[in-house]
Amino acid sequence: MVKGQEILMDLLIFDALVNHNVANTSGYTGDIGGGDYAGKKIGSNSYKYDGVNRAIIIRRASMNSHDWVGAISNFNYRSGKMRYSFGIDLRDYTGYHYRVLNDLMGLDGYHSSGNRNTGGQIIETLVEANPFKKIPVLEAQKWLTIILVMLGGQA
Repeated sequence: MVKGQEILMDLLIFDALVNHNVANTSGYTGDIGGGDYAGKKIGSNSYKYDGVNRAIIIRRASMNSHDWVGAISNFNYRSGKMRYSFGIDLRDYTGYHYRVLNDLMGLDGYHSSGNRNTGGQIIETLVEANPFKKIPVLEAQKWLTIILVMLGGQA
C-alpha cells in the first residue's frame, strides 16, 4: 500500500469510529445538569445507565506538567594533606499527571464516574494535545527574560 492509500485508510477508519459512536448511542435521559444534557449522545467507559453508551471510543490525552526549582552548591577546602568538601542540595519537584478529553469522536459529552466526590459528571470540554504547537513569540520572550534573570544575566 502506498502512503496516500495508508492515509485514506486511516481517515476511513476514523470516520467509521465516529459513525459507530453516533449510530449506537441513544439520547441521555439522566438528571445530571438539570436536563441540560437531555437527548445528547453521551458515552462512558464505566457508566451504562440513562442512555449512556459504554461501547464507544473517544480520544484522551495524558498530560504531564512539571515544576522544578532548586540549587546545588559545593565548597572544597584543602588544609595541608586534608581535603574537605561541603555541599548542599536544595531541590524540589512537583509533578502533575492527569488526563483530558481530546476528541469525543461524534459524541456530545463523556460521563465520568472517576471522581468519588461527585455522583458522576458529564464532560464536554476538549483540550488540544499538541507537543509541536508553537509558543507565541511574546510568551517565549517572557520565559527567556525570566531564565536570564534567574541565571544572573540582564534582561
